[in-house]
Amino acid sequence: MSHIFLATTPFFIIVLLAIFFYYSLRWILTYCLTNTDLRVMFLGFIPVSVVPYTNIQSVRQISLKEAFTIGLSVHYGTRIFGNIVLVELRSAWLVKKILYTPDDAATFVRTIQSHINNTHTG
Repeated sequence: MSHIFLATTPFFIIVLLAIFFYYSLRWILTYCLTNTDLRVMFLGFIPVSVVPYTNIQSVRQISLKEAFTIGLSVHYGTRIFGNIVLVELRSAWLVKKILYTPDDAATFVRTIQSHINNTHTG
């Protein structure tokens, strides 16, 4: 009996770690849409990335397949599986494409698009 338990223990540990990793990403990195920028926050209060809406060229939801074909990008993913949002920047030092995986991708895109439109008209 003990040899069966030993054989399944590594698999069980891997499954537990995968579940923990999958659910903990949502609290480690969070997205904050302010009046002026899009922020990625570490543990909810340490800014990791700040992108002013004036520097966003486009924002759209993309498929997982397209995410693998966009080339060089930064991925601030909070989900292993989920809808992906691509934000393309007007100017950047190295990488102009950023990937996000918000809870509600459609609302995330609409909110950013609204902020972009307001910065260009106001």
